[in-house]
Amino acid sequence: MEQTHSQAFITAPSAISKFEPSLTSLQSNLEMWIRNAFVASDMSSRLGLLCQQLELATLLGLIQLPDRFRAVQPDRYARRLIYEDSATGISAIAMVWAPGQSTPLHDHSGLWGVEAVLAGEIETVPYHLIGHENGRYHFHPRPAERVTVGASSYVMPPFEHHITRNASRQVAITLNIYGGAMPACNIFLPTESGVYTLQRRTLTYSD
Repeated sequence: MEQTHSQAFITAPSAISKFEPSLTSLQSNLEMWIRNAFVASDMSSRLGLLCQQLELATLLGLIQLPDRFRAVQPDRYARRLIYEDSATGISAIAMVWAPGQSTPLHDHSGLWGVEAVLAGEIETVPYHLIGHENGRYHFHPRPAERVTVGASSYVMPPFEHHITRNASRQVAITLNIYGGAMPACNIFLPTESGVYTLQRRTLTYSD
């Protein structure tokens, strides 16, 4: 079963700072939050602690993005690199979702992932991989999960297959942290027969 963590009682400040926030300060905080979370002995506990720290940081207004990280792309969701640890490959990315923008069904190339919603509302649809043969993949969709401002969630392999989309009428912004370098991932394209075919997709940063 896909593991998730959220605290609906946490709500981020709605006001946007008049001044350009310090990217260096955010990078330093991310390094500290990740380091603090990874004192736990097992990965599930680590990711749960990281989610808690991100939710508290959002509540306290400690995650403020420079304007260039908040810009919408008209053709697809935006991905902008905030932080990367050269030793571990752990990276943090700001993702900006215009209303209706969505990922295809995809995996994380075997990496864990944490997502914190900084603005708007995100809908995630987990998929259970039933099996595959001869390049044909069988999935079963699970109930959609709504993640609102101030809440976070995580996925761990092998339960990492999902669709993420902005199902609201406002722009959504998420902070996504991944457990290693992910220059590409697998996407799964539906066919008329209901099975899926795999396609390798290169991941790039916006701007």
